[in-house]
Amino acid sequence: MSFKEIDETLYLNEDMYKAARMEMLKANAILDQYVLDQYYFDDKDPEEILRIYKNNSFGYRCDELKENRDFVFSGCSFTYGQGIQKEGVWGVQVANKLGLDYYNLGIGGLSTIAIVDNLFNYFRIYGNPKILMCLFPDFLRQPVAYNVDEFEYVENPLDDNSVKRATLYLEKQDMPKYAKKPYPIQDIFPKEYTFDQSIKMIKMLEIYCYYNNIKFLWSTWKVPQHEIIKNSIQKFNNFKNFVQLDVDQWHTHPKEGYLDRFGINFKNNCKNNELCVSYVYCHEDLRSLYGKTFDLPFDRNAQRGSFGHCGVHQHIHFAESFINALEVYDERNLL
Repeated sequence: MSFKEIDETLYLNEDMYKAARMEMLKANAILDQYVLDQYYFDDKDPEEILRIYKNNSFGYRCDELKENRDFVFSGCSFTYGQGIQKEGVWGVQVANKLGLDYYNLGIGGLSTIAIVDNLFNYFRIYGNPKILMCLFPDFLRQPVAYNVDEFEYVENPLDDNSVKRATLYLEKQDMPKYAKKPYPIQDIFPKEYTFDQSIKMIKMLEIYCYYNNIKFLWSTWKVPQHEIIKNSIQKFNNFKNFVQLDVDQWHTHPKEGYLDRFGINFKNNCKNNELCVSYVYCHEDLRSLYGKTFDLPFDRNAQRGSFGHCGVHQHIHFAESFINALEVYDERNLL
């Protein structure tokens, strides 16, 4: 598939798309290698693992894109469903609960800016859905064009065949006091700029959905970011499409085998880093449907220093929060 073909359909970021998805395409299934390496179900063979990550020809974990559907949801690897079965993904749960046909446009590693850009391509080609939901990543991911050999900033990327595209992660950025050409790409974008641009992209999407009668709801799994947005709503009555989640009430701990646990954190009252959490054991009736992935995603391997994503249980909470927000959507006086 050429860059032009991707540009005319959905995905603008050709090289990241190919690197993360197309090169791993096997039997119409896509598998991240670290998942294969760390997959903890020892009795499963690789072919079964591949079937778990069965994707369409664009790398999306859903049906082929042929016509518009009433429900579209998007995001990064959390929405793609890294580490869990397809049926456990929060957006799939929402679709099944509401009886809606859906497309999942989540792709691992995407920035908020790329997610929104991708959605506008979908609208242009397939039309507007009736319901749109997004679970955004941290706002410090910057889509960039860079020189392949030097990882340097490229001033005219369209004129340079050596240019690749990727997501730059700025969460731990340390900006230098001085810079000179050729500029290291990580020194070009201050994280405050990327954060601000991510917010503006979401606001633009909110306005588009409002004037096109799309019921749009969004949130983020990033805890500090979630709290910033929540406090902004309380102070300025802003972001009325935002859905408040319980992302700050999930915990993993070595004493619990690094399982996802939902509860109230009393860490401030604890001593010597003891486990001080009062857990809530909810949704236990659904545990048998998902097995180990209910509270332990299969891309989590604490021994190797990889904590992966979240289990199905947290996806259940995501789905319930979005459904509850949708039920009172018309009462929220959006915009």
